[in-house]
Amino acid sequence: MYLTHYRPVQPTAANVRQLLASLDAFVAIAEQYASPLEGRHQRIAEAMLDWLTAQLATINPAADLQQARAATDADLNIQGVEVWLDKSKSL
Repeated sequence: MYLTHYRPVQPTAANVRQLLASLDAFVAIAEQYASPLEGRHQRIAEAMLDWLTAQLATINPAADLQQARAATDADLNIQGVEVWLDKSKSL
């Protein structure tokens, strides 16, 4: 299963649980910060980066969290949840 553009990930039960938990968190963040439309991207970005940083700190307490925040491609995830929000309004 390819979850990133870095390399394939083996679909273990733990990876699937982590993926589903991440998706649930991203949906909750997107819904929480969906309105107002003005500033939505920034609100979602801050919340998602906070969540991702907290997850990394849990997995690897020695990680350089500032570097990780700068290196993340979370903006792709943010754009994805914004597209999902926009499309879900029209359903």
